[in-house]
Amino acid sequence: MKKVMPNPNQRLQSSQKICRNRQIIACVGVMLSGCATTPSLCPDAVQTAVRKSLEIEHGAACTKACWQEKQAIFQEAVQHCPASAEAHHYLGQAEMQLRRYPEAVAAFQNAIRLDPALAEAYFRLGDLAMQSGDYAQAAGYYQQGLQLNPADPLNK
Repeated sequence: MKKVMPNPNQRLQSSQKICRNRQIIACVGVMLSGCATTPSLCPDAVQTAVRKSLEIEHGAACTKACWQEKQAIFQEAVQHCPASAEAHHYLGQAEMQLRRYPEAVAAFQNAIRLDPALAEAYFRLGDLAMQSGDYAQAAGYYQQGLQLNPADPLNK
């Protein structure tokens, strides 16, 4: 059985990408560091975290490694901006994509606790309840989301 060695150029590109993504995470951490002491900075910092998480994708579909990096970015955002429903919501999306369902549920519930009008968090909780087979709970979450956002495509 012949062992296939990776192309050195591919290995270099891969290590450069990992290094770049770690720099992005470090950069977001520095930007978020003022959030705990200055909560008014949180909306801008969370938006920066969103932009940085989008940069990781490089226009391609997000892989597991990509979602892991996004999860790290939004975990950092939540640590520095614990009162940001948006940060919790984005963390929940990353956890959901990584199939870390209990963590996703907790993040979406925190988002709703902080912003009870965040319809998208109810929809994601409905999706998670559907995946676990709890259809009654899923229907309840979807109903709550639709009450908050009647224009959602699910309402048609």
